[in-house]
Amino acid sequence: MRLVILLIAVLLVGLLVYKQVGPGVVQPSETADALSSPDAPQVPTTPQQVKEFGAQMNEYMNEEAEKRAAAIEKATSQ
Repeated sequence: MRLVILLIAVLLVGLLVYKQVGPGVVQPSETADALSSPDAPQVPTTPQQVKEFGAQMNEYMNEEAEKRAAAIEKATSQ
């Protein structure tokens, strides 16, 4: 009887560990799409490219802000 209870306890602990550590369902997010966007500026590899990168990043951020504002406006106007 003790052996059966021990076996059930070990199986229960194993199931709980599997649920915690096991593979979970990964939901795709808009953030992942934005990070892999091909029009995002590339990170500079030399110090001389930093100023140009700053300008490109500011332009990119402004464009994305305009896109999001337009999307919000479209969603709220419906």
